[in-house]
Amino acid sequence: MEKVLHFRSSSGFHGPERQMLQLAKHMGREGFQLETLVLYRRKGDMPPVHPLVERARNHGLEAEQLEGKAKFSPRSISYIAQRLKRERFSLIHTHDYKANILGGIAAKLTGVKSIATVHLHTETTHRLRLYKIIDLLALRFFPKVIAVSGSLRQYLIAAGLSPQKVVTVHNAVDLGIFTSSVSFHNTQAVRNRLGIGSDPPIVSIIGRLTSQKGHRYFLESAKCILEVWPETRFLIVGDGPLRDELESLSLSLGIAQAVRFLGYRQDIATLMGMSDVIVMPSLREGLPYILLEALALARPVVGTRVGGIPEVIKHGETGFLVPSKDSEGLAEAIIQLLGNPEEAARLGERGRELVLREFNVETTVQKIAAVYTEVLSGVSGRICLDEGCDG
Repeated sequence: MEKVLHFRSSSGFHGPERQMLQLAKHMGREGFQLETLVLYRRKGDMPPVHPLVERARNHGLEAEQLEGKAKFSPRSISYIAQRLKRERFSLIHTHDYKANILGGIAAKLTGVKSIATVHLHTETTHRLRLYKIIDLLALRFFPKVIAVSGSLRQYLIAAGLSPQKVVTVHNAVDLGIFTSSVSFHNTQAVRNRLGIGSDPPIVSIIGRLTSQKGHRYFLESAKCILEVWPETRFLIVGDGPLRDELESLSLSLGIAQAVRFLGYRQDIATLMGMSDVIVMPSLREGLPYILLEALALARPVVGTRVGGIPEVIKHGETGFLVPSKDSEGLAEAIIQLLGNPEEAARLGERGRELVLREFNVETTVQKIAAVYTEVLSGVSGRICLDEGCDG
């Protein structure tokens, strides 16, 4: 069995970490033993053990963390290189710009093959824009780069990567595990704890509180929705640097009584299951796990036409699409779903069918195993996972 080291620089448990955990659990049947290494950017009151490492170990998987305080540490490179060589890994699979650089250098030093997954390039600050440029340079040295959506693949090709180098492998949901935790008893208990009761409709947004996720437009749409559906309650699930700003915005809009800021939660499936509509007003996206998870639970989704969202949401078929930064359009779509429960149920069910058919773990595992096999064989271009792989 070929050994693969998955490596990421991270401070929490988000979409990329979910993918890494799913792959570690399922790649064994394809002949690959995955181990996880996290460069932990721990600050303040964060837990001493990274959430991905803890969850992986709870599943009986090999996982380890390094403290990641330095920007680019030669000591980290040395450690990774020694581990790759000592434990005879065949491949290192990296998942972000820092991991791509550190892991890529370690791979070159040891002669180990390498693959990178690009989940998204965020450009909200000058520093992040610089990191994007550095990452695009680093990715040129990887024999294969996985993009989590077709739109992200086209972006990487436009940025100068070879079309033969970049393949699309969509994120996926482990449906059995994710949906099994939702029950009427759970959802009703959570509604009661939040002081919502059984009747008011619930509209939710789930994700880090950053400008990329479009929470401002969610709150502005909430003001419009309350004029039509005054009993509606809005859940903001997640934490991040904009929390104080968003709480102030809800006050200035006069809707604070209808909004619940829940912070980071582990009962995401339950919160989704009790929501009437899930909203994704993002400005940029790769292929968000929250979107796939919402559809797995047959929840109707309103999303923006950005990134990989339109690859999943077909307007009027598996959800509703609106332009980004369009608070009024967002409100109109949500109002339509709240007023037409049969249509909402139809969209949710079709979305669930799509996830079952095209975004399941089995398919994703097989595609990534094919990429691993190609890279390890040293024969470029053996497989093509995309329509129009010639770019």
